[in-house]
Amino acid sequence: MQPHVPQSLRQPVPVPQRTPVTVNELAAGYVEARTALGTSNGRISAIDCILTAAETGTEAACTDPGPLP
Repeated sequence: MQPHVPQSLRQPVPVPQRTPVTVNELAAGYVEARTALGTSNGRISAIDCILTAAETGTEAACTDPGPLP
């Protein structure tokens, strides 16, 4: 059996490219990058859950890991 991984989990997470000039722009870039990292890690966790369930022959019971700490 081949597991189904939704297309939405297989898409890259864009991170806006910026050249910060001010401290506020640097902070905004950090927040954007951290948000993208959280989204990417969430997708990796979901894919791992789907594949682990397929490997063990169980039903996938994946949960949203929530935001980064």
